[in-house]
Amino acid sequence: MHTTPVTFPCTNTSNIDALAHLIIPTHPTLKPHARMLHHFRFILPLLPTDEDGLSMLHYYDSAIQVARNSIKEPTEKEFQIGIEAAGEIKRR
Repeated sequence: MHTTPVTFPCTNTSNIDALAHLIIPTHPTLKPHARMLHHFRFILPLLPTDEDGLSMLHYYDSAIQVARNSIKEPTEKEFQIGIEAAGEIKRR
């Protein structure tokens, strides 16, 4: 059984990218298959980390990678973690 990969709403990444450009006007443009950790590497030091040393960007990147590369759809928990991480990044 073949399923269509699930992708996270593009508006989240687009909105985060627009906010990154407000902070760093020369921030590079988003490439379609870039890892989120790589693309947003310039704002990573500005984000708070948890007790494991991971920022919300790490969780967002992980959720995006699961959605892009997994054979099956992300679990509801994985999807929720990605959406919550994107929302938290936008709030920061």
